Amino acid sequence: MKEIDKYILRPYKKGDEKGILSLFEKVFGYKRSMAFWKWKYQENPLGIYAYVALRDKMIVSHCAGIPVKFKLKDKIITAFQLVDFMNHPKYRGGFGRSNTFVVMANRFYAQYCGPDKISFVYGFPGERHRRLGEIMFGYKPVYPVYSLKFEQKSLPSSFLTDFRYSVIESKEIPQEVDQLWEKIKDDFSLSVIRNKSYLIHRYKNHPEVEYRFFALRKRIKKDLVGWVVTRLIDKTIYIMDLGVELSHLSSLKKLFKLFLKKDINNIIAWLPENSPYALFFENEVGFIGKKEEFFLECIPYEDDLTMEEIRKGFFYTLGDYDVY
Repeated sequence: MKEIDKYILRPYKKGDEKGILSLFEKVFGYKRSMAFWKWKYQENPLGIYAYVALRDKMIVSHCAGIPVKFKLKDKIITAFQLVDFMNHPKYRGGFGRSNTFVVMANRFYAQYCGPDKISFVYGFPGERHRRLGEIMFGYKPVYPVYSLKFEQKSLPSSFLTDFRYSVIESKEIPQEVDQLWEKIKDDFSLSVIRNKSYLIHRYKNHPEVEYRFFALRKRIKKDLVGWVVTRLIDKTIYIMDLGVELSHLSSLKKLFKLFLKKDINNIIAWLPENSPYALFFENEVGFIGKKEEFFLECIPYEDDLTMEEIRKGFFYTLGDYDVY
């Protein structure tokens, strides 16, 4: 009997979640709650896409993709953010391409990805998983993740905020977010569709993390010109997500000045290096940008989605990474 024949490989079935969470704790060394799993997978409006390998009725391998609607040029596609690729250390199951985990993951890709299915997959793997993915699964490196950090305790005296704008923190995500997305969507050739329904599921409905939503408005007319989602960890503010009209980027200065009135040490963001947002953060606010040691990786399945287009047009933020 071949080693692979000792395992059952199949898509996720209802009830697998207990075994998946047990495997997660074994592999990563900490627990995930059932509420978190349900939010991440079961409550995703686009469904559950996961594969498992079982040995003696125990889940010993798992991989999944979180489906997300993307804007690709002038059409809408579905992509996967690759998450929770894990294998029990006592059940390696063969070597190389015959390894149980590799076979399982390739079946996952074959079943769910391709023309008229999932158009592309992406993720932010660590170095070991990146190299494994490039060799075994066809991952393609897009570029190193670009992070930006603001460390000053206060803004320089030359930093002027624009009196035309106001910043309002809101517990609810306003309906105008959808209208704003329609205004700004053509600023991105490849991006998660950052509309109200996406923001509600990704941030407001998270069972364990408290995110804060800030609306950027014109002071007089009250029109929404931008929004920002943040997370506070140990006196560091993380810019999780944002959508701002390019002609109103100066409204962000009002928000940053508000942040620096608080007892914080840093502000951190992820943005594509040459995006208008990143350039504004660096040139107009004083953020310092750097290329990280880990990469954005992807596999495109659309004929009209080339690596050149992905490198040029993929827009990402910290919120596109499931760790945060």
